[in-house]
Amino acid sequence: MKRIKLLMAAMMVQLALISGASFAQTALEEIIEISTAKETQQNGTVDPEALQAALDAERIEVETTYYRLTNKFLEKTGKVLTLDNQDRLMMAADTSSDRQKWHLVKEGNRYRIYNKALGEGKAMDSDTKKPHMAKKGNYSGQFWYFTAQGSWYRLSNSYQGINKVLDTYNAT
Repeated sequence: MKRIKLLMAAMMVQLALISGASFAQTALEEIIEISTAKETQQNGTVDPEALQAALDAERIEVETTYYRLTNKFLEKTGKVLTLDNQDRLMMAADTSSDRQKWHLVKEGNRYRIYNKALGEGKAMDSDTKKPHMAKKGNYSGQFWYFTAQGSWYRLSNSYQGINKVLDTYNAT
């Protein structure tokens, strides 16, 4: 029964982290309470290592959602945003490789864009020249906005401003 309660509380925390829900504190307190019963408490304080071990034992992996990104101009060609073998951005035929899968992480009202092949250590960035992959940092070129345009979205970032958008050349 304690195992089920711990599992349910851990799920509540994960859901809270995913959705930003306000019940995270309550779920954490319940995990601490349950974990205390699992002898994670020493001298009236929670032993963080024992608590982490209890959580790891019940860990539920949350599946990450990846997207393929294309644009209206190249949609019919089957080309999607891809990383070449030198991690440069380009449009290429959709092969469903990890270099064509993009993970969007919301941070406030904007997003960071990561590539599955590179992980979350590098994010899509933009300077005065062109978009590229760069080491994740607190750089305005790494914070992207999605502005709806019918069934499509325009992508702009904090560095370039909303009047400059991610685009391709007018050629296939």
